Amino acid sequence: MKTALLGRMFLFAVAVLVTGMVMADAGAQSAAEKQSAADKAPAENGRAARQEKREENRETRESRREERREGAADSFNVRDIRSPDIGIWLDRNAKEGLVISDISPTGAISKAGFREGDKIVTVDGQKVTRENEFLRDLFADHSAGHRAKVVVVRGGQEQTIQVEPSTLVEEYVHVHNDPLEHFGIVLDDRYTDRLVVWKVLPRTPAYYAGIRPGDAIVTFAGQKASSSKDFAHVVQNAKAGNVEVQVSRNSQIKQFDVEMPQFEPRSQRQTLLRPNLDDNSSGRREERQDRREERREERRDRPNQAPNGDSQKKEAAPKQSSGDKP
Repeated sequence: MKTALLGRMFLFAVAVLVTGMVMADAGAQSAAEKQSAADKAPAENGRAARQEKREENRETRESRREERREGAADSFNVRDIRSPDIGIWLDRNAKEGLVISDISPTGAISKAGFREGDKIVTVDGQKVTRENEFLRDLFADHSAGHRAKVVVVRGGQEQTIQVEPSTLVEEYVHVHNDPLEHFGIVLDDRYTDRLVVWKVLPRTPAYYAGIRPGDAIVTFAGQKASSSKDFAHVVQNAKAGNVEVQVSRNSQIKQFDVEMPQFEPRSQRQTLLRPNLDDNSSGRREERQDRREERREERRDRPNQAPNGDSQKKEAAPKQSSGDKP
């Protein structure tokens, strides 16, 4: 009887001990999970804050671009242009008046109604006999919607042509950008079966990445292109940031990380008479700084992710160049 009682007491003690151990283990696990969640919370909040900051940066850049577009028309100065800048060439050998010798086949001026041989007589009722007078009166009012009345003599008869100067201003101050020039290459048109680089433009993404003349483009941002038109479309739609580009060089595939700025289909014209290099270079510097900050934030978001060999080499290069070596 006493033995049985001692046995039951022993079993009870073992059960209490096991229960205590299980509860302690569960408590420790729960505490660890809570601590882990607490540790993750600041990281998640930090990532969310950085993502929000990146979105803010993108919106700021877009706002600056829009401001530059809106301010482009304000920078237009009629004294800086010649008639060929709007698509009209005048006969320099004409003895009297302004006679059109050629007209651009593209652009707004090609749809205005001018013809070769037209003699320009007046603009909005003002007689014009010189090129600068024609341009001055044509752009006297280049507000949106205004139409200037240009009277020309054609076949011995006067005809009135209505021109909207604001469209000519918009076309002049902005130029259409070529995606391949934006990337920094000129393709060799002797090859139709592959995309061979004929020339690399200085101070461009391709130039800084190390792409050389003779390289054959294999992929851009993971996409293959069979023609220059398809390739231009891929480059145009590429997002700003690091883009992987594969080329074939000496029968070997080489991969480059190319830092691509945001492609702008149209940008403000740069001229010798009225340069806007300061404004544009300032904008480019700001965008480069924004992209560098974004990349730093992205690396902080994934500190344990090791880059591949090529990326590691390319990340190391700037650190070496920032030292004492030239």
